[in-house]
Amino acid sequence: MKLLAIDTIGWDCSAALWEDGRELSFQEKASERDQAALLPSLVKDVIGQHQIDQILVNRGPGSFTGIR
Repeated sequence: MKLLAIDTIGWDCSAALWEDGRELSFQEKASERDQAALLPSLVKDVIGQHQIDQILVNRGPGSFTGIR
C-alpha cells in the first residue's frame, strides 16, 4: 500500500511517499506565505509515476493558506 503524507503545520510544507513503512520519496520547502502555490508541484514530484492508495494530511495548526 502506498501512502502520500502531506504536512503544512509550520512554515515548511512537505510531502512524502511511503510504502509498507518505508520512505520512497520526500521533499520539503520552507515558505512563510505561499505554501498553497508550492504544494501541488511538491506533491507531483514526490508521487512521480506511483499510484497512491491513501492520503494522510496534517492540516494544522499551521497557516490558513497552507491548510486550505
